[in-house]
Amino acid sequence: MATLELEMALEIADTEGRAWTEAVRYAAEAAGGELVFVLPDPAEDGSDRSECAIVRLREDDETKLVSIRETDDGFEFRDEAAIDPSLRDFARSSIEVLERLRSDLDFVALPEADERAAA
Repeated sequence: MATLELEMALEIADTEGRAWTEAVRYAAEAAGGELVFVLPDPAEDGSDRSECAIVRLREDDETKLVSIRETDDGFEFRDEAAIDPSLRDFARSSIEVLERLRSDLDFVALPEADERAAA
């Protein structure tokens, strides 16, 4: 269901004139997910064809990845099983690093908030 929500939100976001990356970020957030990253997606001849976005969606206490590419006909969505294994592993590793950074920022921010409240 989250993938369908993502697809619908992306179609709506695209018609609002947003830049592609911002449209994907908006659609991911609207579907209850988040944009992990956007990478160039080269064509077979090595030229830049378009961009590939990886989005993390949460559904029923599970996390799944979706790959999105812009095509001449709209968008191409690939579920986690269809994503190249090295790209999927890179995305999972990136998510782990970002979650650790968020956790560290939350931990560091707590004492500062306590100090300001005491002052």
